[in-house]
Amino acid sequence: MTTIKFYPKVNYRFANSNIKNENLKEILMWDKARIKIELIKRGSNFTKAALDEDLSSGACRTALVKPFPAGERALAKALDISVEELFPERYREAK
Repeated sequence: MTTIKFYPKVNYRFANSNIKNENLKEILMWDKARIKIELIKRGSNFTKAALDEDLSSGACRTALVKPFPAGERALAKALDISVEELFPERYREAK
């Protein structure tokens, strides 16, 4: 039996927020595959993360494709990171 290895696509973007060292302009973005893998590593999934926060079973999957604050917060809590780090394009600082 052969083992299939899954390597998620890695997206990089340039950002200045939360970076103390100016040489570190590139930060790793969270894409759908990375979020799913991290949830699995933690013994969870999209449905469990949503139900743990008393949301509908599809709330976290909805948050992946369009803004849905409750689902975004549930995913961030399940991954132990801030919502701003998980979805930086949705939570940009006002200038």
